[in-house]
Amino acid sequence: MVRQRTTKTWDGPRTESSSRLRVLVESDDPALAISDFRQFAEEGLDVALCSGPGGAVGDCPLTRGEPCELAAGADAILFNLSAGHSAILDAAVREHRDTPIVVQPPAGDVQEVPEGCDVLPAHSSVKGQISTLRKAALAGRQRREHG
Repeated sequence: MVRQRTTKTWDGPRTESSSRLRVLVESDDPALAISDFRQFAEEGLDVALCSGPGGAVGDCPLTRGEPCELAAGADAILFNLSAGHSAILDAAVREHRDTPIVVQPPAGDVQEVPEGCDVLPAHSSVKGQISTLRKAALAGRQRREHG
């Protein structure tokens, strides 16, 4: 997940005491790149956007076993699964086991998602996304606190 077009980066490392939940949205959807995520912010979610590796999946540091600052700093990741990005999703699951990942498959495209990921319906409303991400992020924080 390269910060090719990122709307925000994290101010520092993730802390369990932070009141705002950090959500990384991984999607190559151009509409998201210009979104201000106002509803997410109003609901207490701090959002960063990664539009993917650009040219090739192998350009993503996670697929090369390298760290991703944005994924490491997130309380949850919303992954918009598009064609060819399943290798990035697999790498994110492998490298960030303690970070809940919510997968939104493309409309009408039923794909297998890695074990442990939550699946968001393709036509979920923004409120539905926020609700699912909040639950996942809070559950992830709780797991990390209680090891």
